[in-house]
Amino acid sequence: MIARAGFTLLAIAIAMAILGVGIVSVLQIFGASLRLQDRATRETAAVREARTAMDRLLALPAEDFSEHASRDEQRVTEEGLTTRSASWLEKIDDRELELHPTHRLYHLQVTVSWQDGRGTKNYVLESLRMAPNNE
Repeated sequence: MIARAGFTLLAIAIAMAILGVGIVSVLQIFGASLRLQDRATRETAAVREARTAMDRLLALPAEDFSEHASRDEQRVTEEGLTTRSASWLEKIDDRELELHPTHRLYHLQVTVSWQDGRGTKNYVLESLRMAPNNE
């Protein structure tokens, strides 16, 4: 009897199973990388939005800050980011720190929130600003 060269049906079935597992794995990795890229894009947009809002607060003239006025503004961007900007007077005992009473210290806070596949995410940016007394 003459032996023929070729593949058996069992060898082809095993090769197809290995190929199928490889293709499914590659597709899962591709999907995960797309989700990571989307998350990174949203986080970058949130950081950029927070920095812009903080720059807006820091650029306000000193007259916009007063002892009794606190700011609280909220806006929503086209990308679905909710930005809340707030500022308030810091309560400091002037005698303890021996500060000159001609200036006041204000706390500035920007919070950017967005929805992610795992829930609400927040990015918070804080700063301090000295402003002259408006008395």
